[in-house]
Amino acid sequence: MRTAFVLLALVCMGPPLRGQWAQIGWEPVAAGFNRPVFVTGAGDGSGRLFVVEQEGRVKIWRDGATVERPFLDLTARVGFDEELGLFSIAFPPHFADKKRVYAFFVEPGGGIVIARYRVDGDVADAKSEEVVLRFAQPLGQHNGGTLAFSPVDGKLYVSVGDGGIGVEADDVYVNDPDNAGQNPGVWQGKILRLDVESEGVPYVAPADNPRREGWLPEVWSIGWRNPWRFSFDRKTGDMWVGDVGADGYEEIDMEPVGAGGRNYGWSLREGTHCVPGKGCGEVEGLTAPAIEYGHDEGCSVTGGVVYRGSRFRDVEGTYIFGDYCRGQVWAAKQLGGEWRRVAMGLTRTQLVSFGEDDAGEIYLVDYRGSILRLMQLAPGLSVIAVGNGASGEAGMVAGSQVSATLSGLDEVAEETRAEQWPLPLSLADVTVWVNGTQAGVIGVAPSGKVDFLAPYVLPGDSAQVQVRSGFKTSNLVQAAVKPVQPGLFTVDGRHVLAVNEQGEMTKSAGRGTVVAIYGTGLGSVLAWPEYGYPAKEGAEVKGTVRASIGGKAGGVQFAALAPGFAGIYAVVVKIAEDAELGEGDVWVEVEGIRSLPVRFTVE
Repeated sequence: MRTAFVLLALVCMGPPLRGQWAQIGWEPVAAGFNRPVFVTGAGDGSGRLFVVEQEGRVKIWRDGATVERPFLDLTARVGFDEELGLFSIAFPPHFADKKRVYAFFVEPGGGIVIARYRVDGDVADAKSEEVVLRFAQPLGQHNGGTLAFSPVDGKLYVSVGDGGIGVEADDVYVNDPDNAGQNPGVWQGKILRLDVESEGVPYVAPADNPRREGWLPEVWSIGWRNPWRFSFDRKTGDMWVGDVGADGYEEIDMEPVGAGGRNYGWSLREGTHCVPGKGCGEVEGLTAPAIEYGHDEGCSVTGGVVYRGSRFRDVEGTYIFGDYCRGQVWAAKQLGGEWRRVAMGLTRTQLVSFGEDDAGEIYLVDYRGSILRLMQLAPGLSVIAVGNGASGEAGMVAGSQVSATLSGLDEVAEETRAEQWPLPLSLADVTVWVNGTQAGVIGVAPSGKVDFLAPYVLPGDSAQVQVRSGFKTSNLVQAAVKPVQPGLFTVDGRHVLAVNEQGEMTKSAGRGTVVAIYGTGLGSVLAWPEYGYPAKEGAEVKGTVRASIGGKAGGVQFAALAPGFAGIYAVVVKIAEDAELGEGDVWVEVEGIRSLPVRFTVE
């Protein structure tokens, strides 16, 4: 299994910044949520942030803390699995007077529900539910999931996916088998526009909706696959939609305010590329995306937000979006009549959503439980964060791989990984200092990520970290020192880096089989190798190690520093015979401290 470690270079590092764009980063502001998927303000000036958890709860974050009582608890109404759940909420204009909130969720049977609830202070009454709209979702996938009120017309817009993937004979998968995206007479594959603030009725289909022949009166636009996240530019009213792709491309669509009636192409085409056998060349008037990218850069777009806050003038009017699988963030704006995007670095998150507070400041939602806020980075070399080399969680563990995230690492033109033993103390003219002593550098990337090996001895509960690049010296950062902080490496930002019994990297394995999963931060071992040199046999983890795959505790056969590598641990696990089939969470635990979950499939 040692040969698998060449794959650790897949720990994400992004491309360089280009041009005169404001550099941005993300500061953690809240944590401890359970599968958060959405964040928003109420528009009432209260300063509250409302965090939506997929299993059915909405929490309030205010004044630096999470309110203990949920704002809304729909766990009894919401179906929950990877494709089901509570996906978003929306507050109507003049919420402070109207005192009601709207929710988008999927029922246990797979039906989509839009409902409203009365609000009293910090609590929405789940028993006050009024169903605005309910319809079946035959295939139970690609549900879309965003509700948003237009800042211009005050109407509620709803994104709905095409329903999912069908299976024909011989397990052949078919995209949009019912052609929902191109059928204007069904709910699926659409963005809807509803007037939900007319008294006495659940909703009214506005008279100025497109209402073309064969179109449902509620339909605003067609040709969507899975528009998971969309938003309105609060200044212009333009709509920005992230439509999750299928086999090769992700897309961002920009719709000028009021431009309903468009066909965005799915499933005739994916982005600007025709889908074979769908006849896209026979249909005129398809609207091309403003931005698209291939699956060499990510695999699931997360639609974002145009920055209209007041803290960062240089970011004003910039559209910020990302990719769930890689945690990559891009900035986009129109230059010379064309939409341009620039990579703004990797966040080391499962980037499931963006949102705005009442003041227009942007937040990023990490599906693993955290909320981060946009920050503009100062010129020069600056350490923004120091965290676990696999999970990105703040802090460092002696002898483990650590990642420092920086701004101003302009001299680094390409990704560079250490190829010698002992680890070099300088790589691409970058050095890392921990408590005044140089650390071995594992990798450097122009995205501003520097991986290094923590010293074997870190006295106290914090350590000073500083990075130097050429003639530039960063600020000193105090990083928390922890005895253990297990984190698991992933191959794509989502699926655990695992190797099967044949020594092959894999995202799946059968019940009763053995896999090795790889991470860092598992703590002290019986025998450390000489610093900067690869681990040898006998470097077993001192602490008690547990692991779970497929919802069941697996038999940990071995947990140690991985021979042939520095700061990386291998945990060899036998998958339980009664593990749940399908894709699910995998985690490791050391002395009761559990890693953030990532994903693995049990066959």
